[in-house]
Amino acid sequence: MKNCCKKSLNALALAATIAAAGACGASTQAPDASSHTGAAHTTCFIVEASSTAAAHASVERVHGLVERDLEIIHGVAAELHAAQVAALRGLSGVRVYEDRALTTRGALANALVAKASSNTTLTDGTAAETPAILLQTDYTVETGASTLQAAGITGQGVTIAVLDTGLWMPLGQTFRTRVLATRNVVNGATGAVTSDAYGHGTHITSIAAGGARNIAGGYFGIAPMASLVIVQAFDGTGAGRYADVIGGLNWIVANKAKYNIRVLNLSFGAPPQSDYWDDPVNQAVMAAWKAGIVVITAAGNEGPTPMTIDVPGNV
Repeated sequence: MKNCCKKSLNALALAATIAAAGACGASTQAPDASSHTGAAHTTCFIVEASSTAAAHASVERVHGLVERDLEIIHGVAAELHAAQVAALRGLSGVRVYEDRALTTRGALANALVAKASSNTTLTDGTAAETPAILLQTDYTVETGASTLQAAGITGQGVTIAVLDTGLWMPLGQTFRTRVLATRNVVNGATGAVTSDAYGHGTHITSIAAGGARNIAGGYFGIAPMASLVIVQAFDGTGAGRYADVIGGLNWIVANKAKYNIRVLNLSFGAPPQSDYWDDPVNQAVMAAWKAGIVVITAAGNEGPTPMTIDVPGNV
């Protein structure tokens, strides 16, 4: 069965073993008249150069609007119109990328669900009426995490960063006290995560580090004592943009030592459109590797032919 949540249970099991991380901020500012005659439509682009300062200077040179610095890839996110993009691409040592969409959803999986729903009358089961203490999750057994937990390997002392749609923390949730920090970077925001309107981030975080136990003492999560850092880069529909994801990765790497971030989970993707090393999100992921973080990422719901493993799973 294809994995509609774009997660890999084997990858999350690896995280447990190791336990022994919108477009540019909307801008209405018009481009400088000296760079173009008349009004021009601007969109978000990612500009890279030899350094973040050089990328910043290049955008200012063509009178573009820098929205945020992306030090992790020596670049910036900027609002540019077509003439400015063309001018930047003519500069030596400067590379310009469109701010592409990423999603936590799988197109193929969604289509299959829609087809099944149209042909099937779905009825509720009884699990929701069963006390949680009597339930058991299969993935801890299937991935071997239950064996590790029995040996005392629970993720304690290690921090997992989850970059996703946020986190919903009801009062009784067992990972509430283990969340060390949160950061919302959607559309260039810099505040804390306050919710999870889509639910995907809560779903993934619960699998990775949910600490609830059943009556037999088994944990529901794979690394149930791990600490957490939650970064929200996707909106209430599960949609995100390169600029926000790279911004989130930038924040995670910058705060790696502060929160002892050892594992980073990225359960999202976009269709590849280039060699993996030429993709800005992949470049940020490789920078996280270089910083010493183990990155767990989705493969996607397509395949198995070439160019069907999603960014950033194609690294």
